[in-house]
Amino acid sequence: MEIFSSPQRSTLVANNAIYINLDSFDYLELKQSPQQETYFDLRQEEMCLRLIPLSTPSQERHQRNFNITAIEAMMDQVLAARWDAEIDDDCCDSF
Repeated sequence: MEIFSSPQRSTLVANNAIYINLDSFDYLELKQSPQQETYFDLRQEEMCLRLIPLSTPSQERHQRNFNITAIEAMMDQVLAARWDAEIDDDCCDSF
């Protein structure tokens, strides 16, 4: 998603992306669903474009932290396996 403001361009959906021109709308409403999820309504006359976030910034931070933890665990396993292989090679050389 890309958001911009231009009187010469329109809102566009293309290539699995939405390009939102804020000048295409009269106003924005910030609302909350009965399930306490936030969403945005962009209004123009009788038309409404509702944007529902797939995640929140805190969820994204948690996901990013989870990915970092998973990568660190994977690197620990790779390094441990390499050290084990080096130790095995050293043991075989002594015979």
